[in-house]
Amino acid sequence: MMTQNTSGTTWHLLECTDAAIVLLDNELRVLRFTAHAAAILHLLPADTGRPLSEVSAMQQCVRLADDARQTLRTSLTRSRLFEFPGGCRWVARCAPWPAYRHGTVGVVLILTDAV
Repeated sequence: MMTQNTSGTTWHLLECTDAAIVLLDNELRVLRFTAHAAAILHLLPADTGRPLSEVSAMQQCVRLADDARQTLRTSLTRSRLFEFPGGCRWVARCAPWPAYRHGTVGVVLILTDAV
């Protein structure tokens, strides 16, 4: 089981990799995001707790929320190429965020540059 300190250390490591990651709860609300994800999706601290479908950059990517819902329902990872406003192309991968003992806590959204 991860302690609060271990969890904080892990998140710091993710930030250092410059990875674009968004953690969503089981109702697809934004829990946490890296600085790189914030830059891509124009996320603000006020977006924490907001449903993914209400995040402004996501409103044009309706299928991404659908993929996240499918990931919650099936516990299978889904990937899709998206073109975000401004012409940037990203591969968005929705992966299940497993619970400590069983089940799924939410979804991990990972964006990688589709060069």
